[in-house]
Amino acid sequence: MKENIKIHVIELFKRHQINNPSLEKEMISALEEKYESILKETDNEVISFNKTISLIGDIELIKSENRVILKEQKKELL
Repeated sequence: MKENIKIHVIELFKRHQINNPSLEKEMISALEEKYESILKETDNEVISFNKTISLIGDIELIKSENRVILKEQKKELL
């Protein structure tokens, strides 16, 4: 699944014409960390991947501010 996160971010940067390899790597790293954390909670790779990708902030804001912005992970009530 980590490879899928990497591919998703690379494609997202291409689509939005963001040419910043260090920002791309930082985004991938941050998302992989979040994925591992979520995976421990859910024990389901697909759910963890989807929740992780949903944490990507406003891509235009990321582009203009030139920094990684992730949404806060909301705890689900059981």
